[in-house]
Amino acid sequence: MGKPVDDCSTCVARKFETLDSEKNEFAAVLCGRHAVQISPSQPAHLNLNSLSQRLAGAGDVKGNEYLLRFRTGEFEMTVFQDARSIIRGTDDIAVARSLYAKYIGN
Repeated sequence: MGKPVDDCSTCVARKFETLDSEKNEFAAVLCGRHAVQISPSQPAHLNLNSLSQRLAGAGDVKGNEYLLRFRTGEFEMTVFQDARSIIRGTDDIAVARSLYAKYIGN
């Protein structure tokens, strides 16, 4: 585990915004991981087999019954059955949300 990041509200102030969220919607930069976690605004359940088939033409897809890994260009998305996703390759929430909307949906 790395050392705390000086300007990270979770590392420094111990604010756990995603755990304290009153809404189900959130996007959070995963400190020190060069990744962003995106969660849908409404509870969801994805059919990972269907998603895998849909994404197959857009990049490298691997998965199992619990998650799907999708790589396209410099980005890698890990998608869970509840539609939560971790987008690696960026620290920019706007970029991550754009990729999520493009490949997973709203």
